[in-house]
Amino acid sequence: MRTIRPLASSDAQRFTQYLSDMDFQHAPNWAGCFCRFYHTSCSMDEWIARDSAQNRQETEEAIRNGSMRGFIALDDDRIIGWLNANKVKAYPRLNGFVEAYVETPLTGALVCFVIHPDYRGQGIATQLLRAALDGFKAEGITQVLGFPFEDPQHPQKAYHGSLSMYLKGGFTLVESRGNQHVVRCLL
Repeated sequence: MRTIRPLASSDAQRFTQYLSDMDFQHAPNWAGCFCRFYHTSCSMDEWIARDSAQNRQETEEAIRNGSMRGFIALDDDRIIGWLNANKVKAYPRLNGFVEAYVETPLTGALVCFVIHPDYRGQGIATQLLRAALDGFKAEGITQVLGFPFEDPQHPQKAYHGSLSMYLKGGFTLVESRGNQHVVRCLL
């Protein structure tokens, strides 16, 4: 049975194992990210110098203390998908870029979808998106931002979700900068 639910503190090791087992041949530098990139504010040189063990440990700690949030998709008890969804201030890497779009401190952001290859194309990202919007609304978030990047030459950058998925999910296009889009949903 498939379910979507919020990431729980008890999921920390299971979650990092899910990412460890993921095939990142299409983007090898992502193999050691453990969805930490947007949670950091270090320079790109410092980011590149970090090792995967540090990222994994920080991710597990952040999940346990509740600072790393999002939603997981499960097939029975197996994690098959992930959406990194949190208040925009939880993502220091976005500082500067999102300031023009944040109209309220009650703003959520969606930064990474990681769907297991065996489950892609089955609507799991859309289900995760819907769960995140419902979760944000329940906690009083009034707007949510997404950042889809679409480039046929670099399909690996689709980890932000597709523009069409966001538009079908009730988001409006706020701005496009080449292949990078900013979308907003008011809750």
